[in-house]
Amino acid sequence: RIITNIKVLIVADNAGRHRHLANAFLADPDLTIIEPDKNGELVQPQPDLIVVDLAHPQAPSPKFWVLLHTLFPTAQFMVVIEPLPDHAALQAALHAGMKSFVEWTDSAARLCEVAKITCDGGVPISPQCVGDAIRELFRNPDNKGGGDILQIGSLTVELDARQAKVGEHVISLSSS
Repeated sequence: RIITNIKVLIVADNAGRHRHLANAFLADPDLTIIEPDKNGELVQPQPDLIVVDLAHPQAPSPKFWVLLHTLFPTAQFMVVIEPLPDHAALQAALHAGMKSFVEWTDSAARLCEVAKITCDGGVPISPQCVGDAIRELFRNPDNKGGGDILQIGSLTVELDARQAKVGEHVISLSSS
């Protein structure tokens, strides 16, 4: 299925990061950036995709993710991370059910590709640091999951099998 006219809202840490992401998405005619007006209101239709910069100062807060889900209940989410992301923010994103991740070092073509995969309901292959953060959750003594299985939203992680599942999609957690 070909997805066209995807409306993208960017939630970035600063104007420079916002501009970087907007320029990447503007290269693809199927992606349209929507912006709030001067009062911060979205006057355009609801976004199809929310692109969240994990460096945003509110990203470690569960309330941040709840607010985004509440404001945009039908949107898909894509999270942009540093190669060595803040673990608290990454864990908050995982707990909020985020399943689409890209790195700041990814090309504009990769960002656009992942945006389309995400809007189509797919789960793109995540950067290695996401698998590392999931494994860290198992070592965390606060993890109340039963045994070797951890459930985070629609994400199921099986430590013995060294894999994570989102729906029918399987992601290997093995280090290479």
